[in-house]
Amino acid sequence: MRLNLNIIFWGGLFVVLTPAARAQSGATVAPPDRAQAVETARRLTHLLDYVGRDYAGAVSNGKILKAEEYAEQREMVSHLEQLAASLPQLAGDAAFSAELRGLRGAVEGKADAAVVAGRCKTMRERLIESLAIATYPVRPPDLAAGGNYFAANCAPCHGNGGKGDGPSAASLNPKPSDLTGPRMAGLSPYQVANTIRFGVNGTGMAAHSRETDAQVWNAAFFVTALAHPDAPAPATRSGPASAVPFTLRELASSSDRDLQARHPGAAPALLDWARHHPPASGGDVDDFGIARALLDQSLGRYARGDKDGARQDALDSYLEGVEPLEGRLRSRHPSYVLEVEGRLAGLRTLMAQSAPTAKISAEGESARRLLERGDELLSDNELSPFWLLVSASAILLREGLEAVLVVVMLLGLAAGTGARKIRGATHAGWAGALLLGVVTWGISRWLMKFSGASREVIEGMTSLLAVAVLLYVGFWLHSKSELGRWHSFLKESTAGRGIGFWGAFGAAFLAVYREAFETVLFFQTLWLDAGSDRHRWLVAGIALGAVTVGVFAWLLLVLEKKLPLRQFFSLSAITMLVLSVILAGKGLHSLQQSGWIPQTIILGRIPSIFRSVMNFFGIYPSVQTLLLQGVTAILSFSLWRWSGGSNTGRANEAA
Repeated sequence: MRLNLNIIFWGGLFVVLTPAARAQSGATVAPPDRAQAVETARRLTHLLDYVGRDYAGAVSNGKILKAEEYAEQREMVSHLEQLAASLPQLAGDAAFSAELRGLRGAVEGKADAAVVAGRCKTMRERLIESLAIATYPVRPPDLAAGGNYFAANCAPCHGNGGKGDGPSAASLNPKPSDLTGPRMAGLSPYQVANTIRFGVNGTGMAAHSRETDAQVWNAAFFVTALAHPDAPAPATRSGPASAVPFTLRELASSSDRDLQARHPGAAPALLDWARHHPPASGGDVDDFGIARALLDQSLGRYARGDKDGARQDALDSYLEGVEPLEGRLRSRHPSYVLEVEGRLAGLRTLMAQSAPTAKISAEGESARRLLERGDELLSDNELSPFWLLVSASAILLREGLEAVLVVVMLLGLAAGTGARKIRGATHAGWAGALLLGVVTWGISRWLMKFSGASREVIEGMTSLLAVAVLLYVGFWLHSKSELGRWHSFLKESTAGRGIGFWGAFGAAFLAVYREAFETVLFFQTLWLDAGSDRHRWLVAGIALGAVTVGVFAWLLLVLEKKLPLRQFFSLSAITMLVLSVILAGKGLHSLQQSGWIPQTIILGRIPSIFRSVMNFFGIYPSVQTLLLQGVTAILSFSLWRWSGGSNTGRANEAA
């Protein structure tokens, strides 16, 4: 039963704190039942951009400047009406229909260009919001790949530098656009991406409709960067990215003019650099748009037979689009968080079982509606000072309960036997974990930029390492509670031997830091959401939670002093073995959420109240977690009986 805990602890800690990053890539397609809707919605926004931008070249001061251009504008409006009528999502939208009629009237009445552009912009924004259209890439664009695509497909007309002077330009009428000119300042990469997808009627700009979303976004960002010199990286202590105020989402959906108006203090060189080096993250995830976009990709890949890619996108939908938002929702809507997690896990299980496409599509649409409800919860999730205080204290109490049990049991052991070594090791363990927790807070903004998979891996590996240590300590305590070992244990304690420094230190450290890591990330999310004027309420909530945990620990210490020492040993052993079963489920579940371990859901939709109780005890409806917990429980029971019987036998022999 003796283990080299020095090796287990430090080797395991190295594994926990250095998870490997996973590279993610893949094509983007939409599911068949949504493909037409997504395509139509994109085309609608493209046409609205086109009319809003080019109408000024056809009409001025109520007079037609170019009859052909004006006829084309009227044709575009007719096309808009036809496309809108084909979308069921817009069939009952009376406001959009009225705006479309207003646009028709403005064009027919030869209204000022500013009026038409304003109507187009309003309709475009309404369309993007109502149909939840993603106006940004779900993964950072690769400008090198975009440059290769441009050289092969665009340079023959636009030229290698994008000035419209390619070898085929002379034969084209109208001439290819100069992609480095001032006109580009009014175009966003999203608008460029739509032009690449759909082309421009009456010109040599053909539609590139067979390309994946990733290819289109790569090319769109490359084209947008052509109008900007590749400026030197801004020098800052934290790296160039920290000096750039633009998020990936902003860069994708905003033109240069929009960005300059939104960030008037940003130097032009920052925008130049950002266009060539878009950030690797979309910034703080503030809605479920990324989750929905990745879910759509997943359903589309499954329908096209790419089941491995579909499962990966479904996993990424949770890790990159849902997991970053859990901290904001868990305090007030914990059942919703568990429902989303379970629904997406169930979808991945169906994909792994090669379920029929119709069933996958139906389950996917159900998950998508659930994500849309999440946006409503987020918009109504502003924390009042009272709720901020309650949430912070509740998080600390919930996450600290298991850690307090372990630490109190170890301190009770030290107090009852006079083993100063165990007491010192326990204090060093929990204090070291809290100190590392403070360090984690200091780097938490950096940690939050980790992929969701990396964060889940850290939590999972810490939990499983804690299981091994708790099992060891639990069996050790049980073995010493038997009469045959009791007197020899007292002698060992007097001599400074027994469980050892690393056993107590490892149990205390891992139990506390596992909770500290997750708690820090929750608090960092609340800190960012609260705003500077309400930070004091968050601090007060943390203080209240700390005091509550401290009082709980003190009560446990008082209670244990009233128990005979051998009974306390047995109770402590049972507690640690039960905690090991709970942490086994939580640890493996985290690894499942990261994609490291497969997940097979065996139960359907569980009522939220039962799901919350199961989550508290680390019970998840998957084959793998239940199997590991069953094995851990059987192993605990078997070794418990073995150690008890063996020790009783030795006691009889000694007698």
